[in-house]
Amino acid sequence: MNKICKKCGEFKKYHAKGLCKNCYTKKWRIENPEKAKERNKRYRLKNREKRRESIKKWRKNNPEKVKIQKKKWNKENPEKVKAMMRKYYIEHQEKMKEKTKKWRIENLERAKIREKKWRIENLEKYKEYMKEYRRNNAEKLKEYRRKYRPNNLEKYRKSNRKYYAKNYEKIREKNRKWEARNPDKRREYRFKRKVGKPAEAIKQIINENILKYGIITCEKCKRECENYFHIDHIIPISKDGDNNYDNLQILCAKHNLEKHTKIVNYRQDIEDKQFYLREAI
Repeated sequence: MNKICKKCGEFKKYHAKGLCKNCYTKKWRIENPEKAKERNKRYRLKNREKRRESIKKWRKNNPEKVKIQKKKWNKENPEKVKAMMRKYYIEHQEKMKEKTKKWRIENLERAKIREKKWRIENLEKYKEYMKEYRRNNAEKLKEYRRKYRPNNLEKYRKSNRKYYAKNYEKIREKNRKWEARNPDKRREYRFKRKVGKPAEAIKQIINENILKYGIITCEKCKRECENYFHIDHIIPISKDGDNNYDNLQILCAKHNLEKHTKIVNYRQDIEDKQFYLREAI
């Protein structure tokens, strides 16, 4: 039997209380939400395959509506979305990496902007991630720097200057600690910086001193100076001295600083004395 529905005003098949079936069902669901939930659960369990098919069909026919619904749900449930994405990423790690690489190549500028934004928002996270990455990929990074540096020398120098200006005190403190731990390397580095590459002459002069005295000893005062010896130039660099074996001698820090730029050969004094003793015998 057809009648005019009191709610929608259409001439439809009569159901109950002066309403059509659709209007009556909607009204009943509003008045009985718990019962409606239970009924829906029972129906889903009974008709799983049927429901999946109908949902697939609906999605194909309504792609725009699906997008709107998805966006709305994502905004309302950000934590659930993150959890789902993490789970999916763990299960499909290789697939996701390939997909990300492909997207990055196709959208390089967009990817750079996104990365910059993420770094600014998550600075501490980024620092921790980079520390861990450097620890795990030390050799890989060395190889990359070797290739990158010759081709981008100006860029490299500019970034180094910028970092040095920003972290001057931090670098100084780090260098002091390193120098205290590595006195020999420090001495070699300073010598290298002053006169160019350290030749075999340095090793030769140290070995000769050890053979002569048993331990590194100052050529002037004859006291042990293993931890504070200087490689001195007999003729200073400022007076056209060179880095050859014959122009080097070992002095303690005190006597090297006292000597300053004087031309004094303490090694020759010893050799002359030894020669005089041999002649006297």
